[in-house]
Amino acid sequence: MVVTFRCVCRKKLQVRSELVSKKVKCPHCQKVMVVPRPKDTTSRPSPTEPKLDLLPIEGEESIQSEKQTKQCPQCGAPLYKGDVVCTACGQGLSLDVPSEEKWPFYKQPIFRLAIGIVSLLAIFLVVYFNFFAGNGTEEKDLVEQPSQEELLENAVKTGSLADPDNYIGQLNQTGSSALPLLIKYADSTNKKTRVKALYGINVLSYFGIYDQAVYAVLDKNVRHSDIEVRRLTLQALYFMSAGRTINDKFIDEAGVFRKHQENFNWNEDVQPLGQARISLLRFSGDRNDLIKMKADICLVLLGDTTKLARLFKFLKNPDESVRKQTREFIFYATGRKFEKYDQSLAWWEKARFLTPVDWYISALKELKDPERLQVIDRLIETTGQDFCYDSKDSEDKKQSVIKQWQKWSSGKK
Repeated sequence: MVVTFRCVCRKKLQVRSELVSKKVKCPHCQKVMVVPRPKDTTSRPSPTEPKLDLLPIEGEESIQSEKQTKQCPQCGAPLYKGDVVCTACGQGLSLDVPSEEKWPFYKQPIFRLAIGIVSLLAIFLVVYFNFFAGNGTEEKDLVEQPSQEELLENAVKTGSLADPDNYIGQLNQTGSSALPLLIKYADSTNKKTRVKALYGINVLSYFGIYDQAVYAVLDKNVRHSDIEVRRLTLQALYFMSAGRTINDKFIDEAGVFRKHQENFNWNEDVQPLGQARISLLRFSGDRNDLIKMKADICLVLLGDTTKLARLFKFLKNPDESVRKQTREFIFYATGRKFEKYDQSLAWWEKARFLTPVDWYISALKELKDPERLQVIDRLIETTGQDFCYDSKDSEDKKQSVIKQWQKWSSGKK
C-alpha cells in the first residue's frame, strides 16, 4: 500500500505504508518529517506521479511509542512533542510555552516589570540632578549670593559693634561705594544702627574717604541727644579736617583704625574741609563736658592753640575722668604737667604767644625721662629734626641733645 502526503515544501510525496509514523527525508528540500497516517488506507499510487521509495532514516526507530499530545486542528493528523508544524498539511502550530508558574523567577513578568520601573526611575533621577536640579541650584546660588554692599548693609542694620575688626574688613571690601549706605543709616531713628553707620563713616574718614554729603549728615548729628552719637560725629569731623595727620591717642578709635592701615589706601587728593571746623566749634558749647573737652582737643590739634585756655578750665571739673584726660592732653600739646588750674593759667599768661615747638623745647629742661623722651618724640614728629638720645645714655649726653634743640630753635628765630 502507498501513502501519499505533502512535504512542508508543498511537494507531494508517496511512501510505502510500512513507513507510517516513521521519520523520512524529503528528496526535494531534505527536510526530515514523520510520515502521517493516511485518512484513506485504500489509497493507490497516482499514475502520473512516480512512486518514491523513501526509507526510514538510519538509526531512527518508530516514534509511535512517543506520547501523542494532540491532533492537528487543520487536518486531524496526530501531533507529537516537539512538533512546530503539522507534517501532514503544513499547518503551523502554537508553541508549547510553559505556564508562568514554571518560569524561573528572573523570567516572571512581574519581576521584569519591577526591573523596568526601577531602571526608568534611576534614569529619571540621573537626568534630573544633572540637568534640572544641578542647574537650578547653581542659578539659585548665583541669584541669592549677596553683594558686598548687601552684606555691609545687613551688618549696619544689626547695629552691633561687638566685632569692629570684621566690620572694618567689610568697609575695606566696599571702600567709597559704602558712603551712600552709611549716609543713609547715619540718619536712622534706631540708635544702634545710627551709631554703627557713624562708626563706618569714622573709619572711611580716617583714611580720607568722604565727600560733601558725609559732612552734611555729620552736621545733623552735632546736636543729637545721645552722647555716643555726638562723640562719633565729633571724631569723624576731626578726621575730615586733619586728613592724614592722625598720630595722637586722643581720638578714641585711631589706634584701632591703624591696625587696618595696610588694607586701606589713603586718599592723597582729599582736601581738609573748613566747614568741619565750624561744626567742631559748635561742639565747644556741648552740654556734656567730655564732648566739649574733646572738641577743644580736636581744635587744638588742628592748630587752634587759643582753645588751650578753655581746656585748662577742665582741670577743675568734678569728673575725675575728664580731669585725667585733660591733664594727659595738656602734656601732649605743651610738654607741661599741670595738676591745678591756677598753675596752668599762670603758665599760659607767659606762653600764649609762643609756638608749640617753643613749649616743647622749654619743657625739656624741667622734665625727666621717660616724659622728656616723649616730648623729644613730639619735637621730631613736628619739626623733622632727629636730635635724640637713648634712655641709657649719660646725663651729659642728654643735656647735649637738649642744647641742640635750643640752638636749633634760636636759629629758626
